[in-house]
Order: sequence, then structure tokens, then C-alpha cells
Amino acid sequence: MILRLIKSNNQMFRMDNISHIKLTIIYFLLISFFMTFLNVELNSSIPSDSIDYYENNINKYSKTAKIDILTDLSKYYSKIDTKKSIGFLYQILNYSVEDQDTANIIKTEFRIGFMYHTSPSVVRQSLDSARTHYFNALILLDLNENLDYRFKTYLQLGKLYQDNNPQTSQVYYEKALKIAEDVVYDYDLLLLLSQRIAYLNLKLNRYQKVILHSLKVIDIYDIMGKEKEKISYLNYLGNSYFQMGKYNKALNYYFQELELRRKYNINPLNDDFLDQLAKVYTAMGQYDKALDYHKRAINLIRNQKNIDKKSKESLVAKYYLKIGVIYYLKENYNKSLDYYKQALDLIGESKDDASLKGKSIIYNNMALNYKSLGSVEKALDIIRKSEEIINTIGLDNYEFYTLTSFSEIYSKLNKFEEAEKYLLKAIELARKEENSNDEKNSIYLLYELYKKFNRFESALNTYQNYKNMSDSLINLEMTDKLVEFQTVYEMEKRNQENEALKTANRLQREKAELERQSFILTSLFSLLVIVVLMILFYFRKRATNVLVVSNITIEGQNARLLELNENLRKSESTLRHSNTTKDKFISIIAHDLKNPMHSIGFSADLMLNYYESLNDEKKKIHLKGIYKTSNHAYDLLENLLHWARAQSKSMTYEPKEVNVSSIIKDVVDLSFSSADNKNVNIINHIDTPFNVYADRNMIETVVRNLLSNSIKFSHENGTIELSFYIVNEYAIIEVSDNGIGIPDESLEKLFKIEEQISTPGTMKESGTGLGLLLCKEFVNINRGDIWVESIYGSGSTFKFTIPMNKNARFVSKEEIQQSLKGLNK
Repeated sequence: MILRLIKSNNQMFRMDNISHIKLTIIYFLLISFFMTFLNVELNSSIPSDSIDYYENNINKYSKTAKIDILTDLSKYYSKIDTKKSIGFLYQILNYSVEDQDTANIIKTEFRIGFMYHTSPSVVRQSLDSARTHYFNALILLDLNENLDYRFKTYLQLGKLYQDNNPQTSQVYYEKALKIAEDVVYDYDLLLLLSQRIAYLNLKLNRYQKVILHSLKVIDIYDIMGKEKEKISYLNYLGNSYFQMGKYNKALNYYFQELELRRKYNINPLNDDFLDQLAKVYTAMGQYDKALDYHKRAINLIRNQKNIDKKSKESLVAKYYLKIGVIYYLKENYNKSLDYYKQALDLIGESKDDASLKGKSIIYNNMALNYKSLGSVEKALDIIRKSEEIINTIGLDNYEFYTLTSFSEIYSKLNKFEEAEKYLLKAIELARKEENSNDEKNSIYLLYELYKKFNRFESALNTYQNYKNMSDSLINLEMTDKLVEFQTVYEMEKRNQENEALKTANRLQREKAELERQSFILTSLFSLLVIVVLMILFYFRKRATNVLVVSNITIEGQNARLLELNENLRKSESTLRHSNTTKDKFISIIAHDLKNPMHSIGFSADLMLNYYESLNDEKKKIHLKGIYKTSNHAYDLLENLLHWARAQSKSMTYEPKEVNVSSIIKDVVDLSFSSADNKNVNIINHIDTPFNVYADRNMIETVVRNLLSNSIKFSHENGTIELSFYIVNEYAIIEVSDNGIGIPDESLEKLFKIEEQISTPGTMKESGTGLGLLLCKEFVNINRGDIWVESIYGSGSTFKFTIPMNKNARFVSKEEIQQSLKGLNK
């Protein structure tokens, strides 16, 4: 009887079984007793001496008991027989699917994936199976939110992809990190994820993300009081800023690393660290400092007692080579040659591959010195020695530069065939190594070679190949940016779709539940009516009261349905708005970012092809155009990046007390050159220091955009004024100009992306209006408001507000306008 009741559990409250409602109380009492019994029976794991019994007699138990037993059996076999353990999990999965137990399906899919993933004999097929089951769990988690299992699944997918697909791995680690940060997991877990993401992005040369996550690691180490462990990540930061060309920041982090190395006596000044500092100073053009660090590294190596003589000589030779390069950059070619010769003497007659490769590089560099000194024949003799070594040990990726050097020297000697041969080898090597920049540069050198030797048809074809490849690389770089924007948008869109789908499913379930309850109440009411007709008037009156209560309940349920439907409509509206925003955003990128790129390419093409026929004035005009257009494209791209981050909620808002007059002074100082081009006079009335409570970077961006806008729409010899007022606990900052002003019909469109407009400046400066959207976004984030007052033909005044302190009461635009009436500046 109990088993039959359990099997009929899912059918008990179906409408065709509503006649069984009188058994409800008995049913729940029996179920409670039976489940309690099972919990007591299976509360502990199965003893090892009972495994065979449970395996052979599992069919004697109920489905619920079977799932518990199969779970314990899977755990038991997980360490001794993976295949058998997974088999038990598949049985659990089948039972969970039958019962439509989504939570248990997710849990089991994850466990199966984990077993395949961590199997002692992991093979490609097992990893594919693990991936499939992890993804099955994620699909269900989109409709049944379980942050714990979502986090675990993202973490395991990150581990699964870590070795063979670091790009995908870091995406899943970032998703896991986002959950960990939202639900405040422990610091050890946050640290582990940030470390892995920083490492993977370093492999992918994504230095911005390396910096972001290295800083997170350092912050966590600070919280945990682990100062010594920060050393590696300070080095990550130094290397990343060096690769990005931000040398001062690189030095800052290298010296922080050095300070900790000294404090904890961890190789405070080893030669590798000194070499890193020398590289930075070389890139900065501070050659004397670079030489000093290389020479200090050589002294360290010579004073080490745990290195044999041959190894010391090899390391010193490496640094002599680096010093020779620096003297070459200083155009001290004879001094450079001296160090190259000393390096050769230290290498001696060694025949190992590393020594031979070193000699090849040295000969190549010496040839460049002799070529610069005008000794072309000597350069050719030396470069042939490098060629002999390459023919002996084979090519490597850095021999690309040796090949181009061969070609350059043969070209200098008017030996076309040899010069062409080595350039073609360089192109082939660059393609083999998938180095697009080297391939592009060598194709251009080939074009120059054909042009020099009057091979005009070949020169034309080669130049076309070079131009096509240059365009492809530019498009690839832009595509990477677009993919980054699109990724942000797609993730946001998917989150919104998931939320909408969850809401729809919840509404559907609630609606079905309300309909079921309504039917039950209606049926109960009908039964009560029949009873009332058969009994006394007293019971009739009582039944009438029940009827009233039932009707009120039904009305309340209907009202609830209407409310839920309205919520669903709002969710759909939000999603439609997101799609509109995305379309407009892509339109801005496709149109306004493409035009300056085309303009730069066209001007550069004219300079390349007609350089000899252009006079100095026209060359200067074209160069100014390229400079101006590239600056515009950079400003637009920076605004796009800021705006996209703000829309995706990935921008960090870090408010604190800041001196806003100092911020405005810095922006004004940077804008004087742009204003001078139009003879525009900037008057800054904000000369009194005062603090506001805001995010410094955001406010600086707002002021910079507003001031740039005013310069753009000012006439020559015009005036721009910056002023401020204080109303209650809010500061009001004004940027006012006497330029062309804004038509009334355009005023309401300025801060809306769906109404986004672009008006040329007084000197035909281009723009997108995105800067004003960014201003509004940042001002709103800082608990302020922004608006514009303008008279068409007479100028415009942009005003925005910022709180003076953390607890400032918000002051509306209307309150401020009322307070400013009659106020003297």
C-alpha cells in the first residue's frame, strides 16, 4: 500500500484524481513516516563488507532508497573502479530524469563530468565526455539557479581547458570568479582564481587583464598579510606594462619587487632582474642606465662561486651581445664592434647549438655595424659566416632578422638575385612561424627591392600584397576590439534572456498553481453548495460566508496573475531596449570608427606613392591630417571602451574625497593646445580648492569631454568659461561657450543613444555624440545630474552636479535652477 502511494505521488493532485483528496492527510502521514525511516537507514555510508549485498539486492528497495544506495556505491568505487562508479551515476541520472528532479539531474551531470575529468587514465575521449556532462549541467542551471553548482562547473571547465585552450579556460575562470566575488567565497578561492586568470592571460599576451588580476592577487595578499608572496605578481605587472610601452609604470613595479626581494633576501639583484631593468631603460632610450645595469649583471655573474667557468663565460658573452646592441643604437659602431668581438672570444670554439646560434646573431649584428660604417664588402664577409652557421644548424624564428640583413647588404652591393632570395626566405619563415607583422615588413622590403632595381610590375604586385596584408592586420585589430565589445554585449544579453526565461517559467508555474488552486476551491465550493441544499438554514448561511471568502481569494489570485504578466511585459521591454542599444552601438563603431581609419589609410597611401612629387608644405598637411585623424579615432575608441564597460556594469566605481579644482586644472592644461589651434580662450574661474565625493577618473572623463565639445563648437577667437556653485551639499560645475549653440529640436536628443546625433564643429571637426552619453552615464553613477542650456547661435552651457560628501542628500536639477536664480557668480 505504501509503495503504491509513493508511485502515485506525482498524480495525486491532477484534476482527474481530485476525488482522492480525502486521502491527503493519511497519505502525507505515511510518506513522512516512510521517508524518515529511509533517512535513518541510509544516513551513513555503506560499510565495505556490505557492498556486495547492496549491489545484488538493490532492486528490493524503493526508488528513493535506490538513489541513496547508488550514490554511496558510486562514492565507494570512485577510487578503485572509475568505470563502475560512473555506471552507478548514470543509473541515478535515469531515475532523476524519470522524476523530473532538476536539482538532482544537475548534481549528477556534474558528478559524471567530474569523474570523467579526474579519471586516473584521462584520455581525449574522457575529456570530451566530461565537457559534455558539464555543459548539460550548465544548460539546466540556466533555468534552475544553483550558484554552488554553477560555480563548481565553471571552475572545472576552466581546469579542463587550461592546458590546450587557455583562451576558453580563462573565460570560465572569470565566470567562476564573478560568482565567488558576488557570494563572498573565502580569500583562498578568490586568490586561486585570480592567479590562474593572470597566468593564462599572460600566455595570451592580454596584458590589460594580466594587470587587472595581478592587482586583485596583490590586494588579497595584503588582506591576508602575505607580503612576501606579492613578489611574482609585481613582476607580472612590470612585464605587462613594459610590453604595453608604459615604461615608467613598469619601472615602478620592478622597484617595488626589488624592495621586497631585499626585505626577504630573495635574490635581490640577480642578473635576470637587472636584465629586465636594462630592457626598460633601453626601450626608453636611456642607454647609459641600461649599460650600467648590464655591467652590474656581468659583475654579479663573475662573483658567483656556484657556476663553472664555461657557464660564466657563456652568460657574460650574452651580456656583451646586449651591450653591443645598445652601442649600435647610440650609433657608436666601433664600440659596438668591440663588445661583439669580446663576446665571440668568450664563446670560442664551442660547437653546441646554443653557442652556434649566439655566434650567428653576433655576426649578423656586426654586419649591420660595418654596413653603417660604409664597409659593405666587410659586412658581406661577416654575414656569410652567419649564413654558414644557419645552413649547419637550421633556421629558427629569430633568424628572420639575419635573412633580412643578408638581403639588405646584398641590395647595397647591387646583387639583386641574392637580395631577393633571402627576402623570399624571410617571408616563408615568417609565414611558417605565423608572425604576421614580420611577414608584412618583409613583403614591404621586397617591394622596396623591386622598386630599386626597376622591376616595376613585380613592385606593383608586391605593394598590393603589402597593402592588403596591412589592411587585414588593421581589420584584425579592430575585430578584436569589436569582439570584446560584442562579448560584453552577448554576455549581458544572455543574462537578460535567462532572467526573462526564468521569469516566464516562474510565471507559468505560478499561473498553473493558481489555476489548480482555483479549481480545487471551485470544486470544494460546489460540494459545499450540495451539502447546503440538504441541511438546515443555519448551515446555508455558513456556506454563504465560505462562498464570499472563496470569491475574494479568487479575485486576489487573478490580480496576482495580472501583476505577474505586467512584470513579464516589462522584462520583454527591457530586452528590446537592450537590442536597440546594441544595434546603435555597432552602428557607431561601423560608421564613425571606419571613416578615420579610411582617412588615415588614404593619406598614408598618397604619401607612399607620391612622396617625391609632393612639396614640403603638402607633406606637412598630410602628416597633420594623419595625426589629427588618429587622435580623433583614439578619443572615439577610448569613449567606446568606457561606455561599453559602463553598460556591462564591469567598470569599478571607487568614490572618495577628491579635489575637483585640481582635476579641472589638469584637464584645462591638457586642452590648451587644441584651443590654441582655433585661438579659443579658456577662462577657468575654479581656482579655489574644494572637495567632492566622487570617482576621480569618471569626473575627469566628464570634464574632458565637455571641454573638448566646447572647443569643437566654438568660433575662432571664442571664449570658454568654467565655473562652479554650491547648493546645499552639492557642487554644480559649468562649462560655458559662446559658440554656435544647439537647436531646440536637438536639445532633448543629446543624452539618448536611440536619438544619437553627430554635428560637425566650426572647423568641420567630426564626432559621434557618444562623449555626452558617457558623461551622463558617469555623472549618474556618481549620484549627480547633467543638463544643457543653449541659445542657438549664441553658445551653450553644460552643467553637472556632484555630491560634496558621502551622505549628501540628492539635489534635483529643478531645485538647483531655483536656487541659482539671482545668484551672482
